[in-house]
Amino acid sequence: MSRSRRKAPLGGNTAARRIFLALPAFLLLAACGQQAGDVPVERIALDDLPERSSAPMPAPDVTGAAWAEQPNGDLTFGKPGAKPILTLACSARTARITRHAFAEQGAKALFALIGNGAVARIMADEDEGKWLSVVAADDPALNVFAADGPIAATLPGAGTLNLAGSPLPGQLLARCRQPGAPVQ
Repeated sequence: MSRSRRKAPLGGNTAARRIFLALPAFLLLAACGQQAGDVPVERIALDDLPERSSAPMPAPDVTGAAWAEQPNGDLTFGKPGAKPILTLACSARTARITRHAFAEQGAKALFALIGNGAVARIMADEDEGKWLSVVAADDPALNVFAADGPIAATLPGAGTLNLAGSPLPGQLLARCRQPGAPVQ
């Protein structure tokens, strides 16, 4: 039985063979990218971070709370005879959502609304110590109010507000979206 002898790649040149075998290692090293000294690193001590100036609020108790239409056409959500927890208003085809919870001066947040098969994230700004979102009436984010199911409304630090289902927000939104909506 005869054994066939394989020819070495690159012929019998051992120097060329060594370079050929070392080439993948050099390519891997070259692919590593920047050296550690080239990347800026900023270290901070956790003790140096500012403390929150206010503690998160618990979710409001909404037992017995409901939507109510006000004489000016605004809708409020809250307990009868108490200050409203949320106000939904419309003027000049613009919806205004006021969450009557403490907001630090100059604060900004995303107001998350989930309900009626929709999920919305609406910008909210501090306005006179409360949270205010101003949204064009035709913005699809407002579809969260279009049906009569319950809505979960969450602002960072202000807890989750569970709004009871009602046809009133959808009716207000429909009026607000009509051309020539009244200016209040």
